[in-house]
Amino acid sequence: MPPPSFQKVDVIPFASASAPSVSQTEEEVWDGEDVWEEPGAVASMFAVLWLWVKRVTIATALIVTVALLYLTKEKWLPQAKSAAIVLGEGVDELADRVPRTVPPEAIEAARAQVPYLQPQTIELIMAKSTEGVLAPVEVFRRAHQAAERARPSLPRTVAAEIDHHIAAVTAELEPGEGEQLRSYFATVRAGTATAAYQDQEAAWLMARGVKRLPAERIARMQELFAQAVTAALQPPV
Repeated sequence: MPPPSFQKVDVIPFASASAPSVSQTEEEVWDGEDVWEEPGAVASMFAVLWLWVKRVTIATALIVTVALLYLTKEKWLPQAKSAAIVLGEGVDELADRVPRTVPPEAIEAARAQVPYLQPQTIELIMAKSTEGVLAPVEVFRRAHQAAERARPSLPRTVAAEIDHHIAAVTAELEPGEGEQLRSYFATVRAGTATAAYQDQEAAWLMARGVKRLPAERIARMQELFAQAVTAALQPPV
């Protein structure tokens, strides 16, 4: 039997554009309703009251604490001061133990103008200063101040030998220059402050006189000043 003609095949019509889509997602529907009620006058009053209660409580606690501290200051204030002093001393001791690096060129510059100090002595003077690097004239001044401070703790022979070498230096200068240098060291020994120009002149005169001494005497001066400066700046614990 032959197949039917295409003219006799049923045609399926297109769907209408107005027809609803099968894949359309239905929107969710909230059956309930949002309800917001304005707080009542009583609730608002209690909220404000609770806020002020907290504020008054904190303020009262602070006032009571301050009053107690003031009334008992005779007991805790001395202890607090002692603790602060001990803490400060501990910080200073820790700072002294921390090694400070002194540039070698700064040591050599000071050694050229203060030839009777060893490099280690110059480094110690700079390391103990807050500035770190010092000018040669400042190294000169601090070295002699340290030697004067250490004088009571030094053996009498050491202190006397330092004075003997300084006298030998002044003898190498002109009479007026020698007198000027002796007057400067007397001022330092008395603990009187010196001017910068006085330090500079004394350092220059001292260096010129020292360079005229024999090498053996200069080496001995280096040993004596190393001992004196170390005793003043780095006393044994």
